[in-house]
Amino acid sequence: MNYFKGHAGSWPSISPMSAPDERPSEDARKSKPSRVDEARRVIEGYANDLREIIKQLRRLD
Repeated sequence: MNYFKGHAGSWPSISPMSAPDERPSEDARKSKPSRVDEARRVIEGYANDLREIIKQLRRLD
């Protein structure tokens, strides 16, 4: 029995693997902050805003 009847030569062509991309340069990595740095910046901004709100609320007393 020929299970592959009519499929001979119809296999998809396989291209060789491409070379891996080069690692980003130091400048490229420094231009975009890491996720931890970005989260820290957002949290610090939030904390500063809360401090300002607390100061304003204390003035109302």
